[in-house]
Amino acid sequence: MLAQAAWTSVAPREVWRIVLLYVLFAGLWIWGSDTVLAWLIRDPDRMSRIGMIKDWLFVAATAVLLFGLIARLVAQVNAALQAAQTHQTELLSTQNRLQATLDAMPDLLFELSADGVIHHHHSSRADLLAAPPERFLGRRMVEFLPADAAQVCQAALQEAAHSGSSAGQRYALDLPRGRHWFELSVATMKAEAGDERRFVFIVRDVTERKLAEDQLELAGRVFQHTREGILVTDAEARIIDVNEAFGRITGYSREEALGRNPRLLSSGRQGADFYRQMWGELLESDAWSGEIWNRRKSGEVYAEMLTISVVRSPDGTLQHYVALFSDITALKKHQAELEHIAHFDALTALPNRLLLDDRLEQALTQATRRGNTVAIAYLDLDGFKTVNDRHGHAVGDTLLVALATRMHEVLRHGDTLARIGGDEFVAVLIDLEDAAAAEPLLQRMLRVAGEEFPLAGLCLQVSASIGVTYFPQGRAVSPDQLLRQADQAMYRAKLGGKNRFVAFDEVLDPSARPPPSPP
Repeated sequence: MLAQAAWTSVAPREVWRIVLLYVLFAGLWIWGSDTVLAWLIRDPDRMSRIGMIKDWLFVAATAVLLFGLIARLVAQVNAALQAAQTHQTELLSTQNRLQATLDAMPDLLFELSADGVIHHHHSSRADLLAAPPERFLGRRMVEFLPADAAQVCQAALQEAAHSGSSAGQRYALDLPRGRHWFELSVATMKAEAGDERRFVFIVRDVTERKLAEDQLELAGRVFQHTREGILVTDAEARIIDVNEAFGRITGYSREEALGRNPRLLSSGRQGADFYRQMWGELLESDAWSGEIWNRRKSGEVYAEMLTISVVRSPDGTLQHYVALFSDITALKKHQAELEHIAHFDALTALPNRLLLDDRLEQALTQATRRGNTVAIAYLDLDGFKTVNDRHGHAVGDTLLVALATRMHEVLRHGDTLARIGGDEFVAVLIDLEDAAAAEPLLQRMLRVAGEEFPLAGLCLQVSASIGVTYFPQGRAVSPDQLLRQADQAMYRAKLGGKNRFVAFDEVLDPSARPPPSPP
């Protein structure tokens, strides 16, 4: 095949050249030699002998000439044959490289004519084909592709026919392995004059990319539309992104926050120790969660539930901090209200019995540690029932509020005045040097309790009976026992004429003594 191709490429031209040279040489030889001999020799016999010699010389000369021309022709054929072999080797190598490249490509390749008919295809992934090759070769795309996919391919074909190429078109196919997304690129093939115009379709499976894009899109929607504020910083704690909720909660726009440190939200309520502990836990466990008080752009302080997470690269390098937070100011306010309801009297806003027990326990512990005295005063109003019966409970409640306010004002900071029910109050007086130090405070309470109260056009007046006991005592005594002792002393103050205070006496009230310790 190579010899034939080489001969075909060289022989016609060279053969004609040999023929022409031979004719020219032979004609010149015959004409020239005969003319010269006729001019030089007149003898016929001699002319015959010389003519014979001339003919053998002609044979020898033409043999040399033909040998040279044929040798030259053979050399040219060999050169053409060698060039053809080299070209064939290069062509085969190029074909092998092209085939290897095609086999290595994950893409599907198709050659189509302008009418959408598929003429050739190449694919290393038969599982991604919409149909076996024998079913679509020689057929138009619309005959085997779903309508929406065929429409996309037809639009890409038209775009390539108009502008020379098309890229980025996508369509989906429901294959046995599930739904797959494909991205289409189309280019026009170079064609010789008069040849039918063809197009190359490159189809790439982008299912994983599509799923990743969908996940990113979903993450973006969640990031922007979640009600919690989100803040992202780089490794140096510079803000690189925030969501819409961040602006709604803090009052800072995205442009105002980018590039700044989250310290712009600091309220100053947490000290350096708080942040030192927070950062230590964050860097140790890559996460921190807790409540924190921050400040809005308006200056308003608000409470937030904050979670901070560390984002690291695959090699463990810290890349980002992500903070997720929600405004819990209303919740904290509601909790405070519930705690207030649980611990404070609804009418007078004084501590109730529950908080009184806690305050008394703390006072006794502190007195034991410091070696000072605590006075527990049990107060009951004299004549309050008459006010209620005569003027109604509304007036009585108003009087209780006013009286509680006045008695609280005469106590010191750290003392506790609690309402434990009806017109009964308990005062816990702390940091006393001795029992006598409580007397001025008790006298003040008696004085303000007995003052007149102008309320609702009335001039109301009551008094108080106070029983007081002290801690520490000679034996161990519990908070409940102390309250019972003060209650007993208050009862004696009532019996003694009211409007006075009486100290508890173990001799007079043996029933209030603490039980003996077990042997």
